[in-house]
Amino acid sequence: MIVDIGGGTAEIAVISLGGIVRNKSVRIAGDEFNENIIEYMRKIHSLHIGVRTAEQIKIKVGSAVSELPEELVPEDFEARGRHVSTGIPETHLVSYKEVANALDKSISRIESAILEALSDTPPELAADIYDSGIYLAGGGALLRGLDARIAERTKLKVHVAEDPLRAVARGTGKALKNLDRFDFLIK
Repeated sequence: MIVDIGGGTAEIAVISLGGIVRNKSVRIAGDEFNENIIEYMRKIHSLHIGVRTAEQIKIKVGSAVSELPEELVPEDFEARGRHVSTGIPETHLVSYKEVANALDKSISRIESAILEALSDTPPELAADIYDSGIYLAGGGALLRGLDARIAERTKLKVHVAEDPLRAVARGTGKALKNLDRFDFLIK
């Protein structure tokens, strides 16, 4: 099972014998996470921030869980924006716990989609997934604690792909180089 959390969608697929057995797509991913952070900052801190600042917050202190092991805890991030009512520029320190709170509903929806895809998976393949686990790819896979959160929810091993930002592109490149091995999928 592969879960690719990109910019616009999270793609969930169960792959067997070179083909997709089950797939699910949800329109929740990095862009939605940025919107969650923007809304949180507006509501909680009365600070209007842009998409670039939200992206920086997500990268610097983004977390899927509100309790991280000490070695993974990032320093608070100084977010700059303007006050919602006065328009005066301000800064606020943002912690990973706040980001986890802001992203909670969106991540829960991704978890639900994963569980739905698992429930639609044939029993024999579900047993294989139990053995091999779930693989995370895409920029969303870099969110601190996401692997642990999904593992806790699904009771399965969760692995973050090596170089998750490029994993899908690299895999597509390998498939194109070996197109003759996948010609049965094209017909």
